[in-house]
Amino acid sequence: MVDSATVALVQTSHMLSESLEKTEPHEAVDRFLGEAFVERYADWVCVRQIKPRGLKLFQLVVLARVVHMHAPTYTPLRDNCFWFVGTVLDGVEALGVDLPTTPEDTRRKAKYLFDSDMPGRWRGLKITTTDQVEVSVILSKYQEALDQQLEKV
Repeated sequence: MVDSATVALVQTSHMLSESLEKTEPHEAVDRFLGEAFVERYADWVCVRQIKPRGLKLFQLVVLARVVHMHAPTYTPLRDNCFWFVGTVLDGVEALGVDLPTTPEDTRRKAKYLFDSDMPGRWRGLKITTTDQVEVSVILSKYQEALDQQLEKV
């Protein structure tokens, strides 16, 4: 067991050091893939389940776009895919969520194992967390972007 942990730690350290050596910005390819994508990876663990209150798909897309534009390039230890999804979900939660109460909610929660300690982790290592001040700034930008888009309609 110790050998397995050591090997995993060395592999992770090597991969992180390679990432840190990269000097060019890495363009963020942020996207939503949905449940069908998750189904292909049965060993994945669900780290967060939320039920947005009244959030429309259009609003989610605007929020995701604002988060992406806030950090359009990835960095190894800060603005990365973990940060992106965490920030989007923190934004959705700040806009309002409902407690899961329907039979469908219960089935979904039972279907996906949930580990609340996992957000922002890659192979067990904490990679990033979200900053509530930054989320607040992003939500202000989101409201401006949403208003601008709604004016066009």
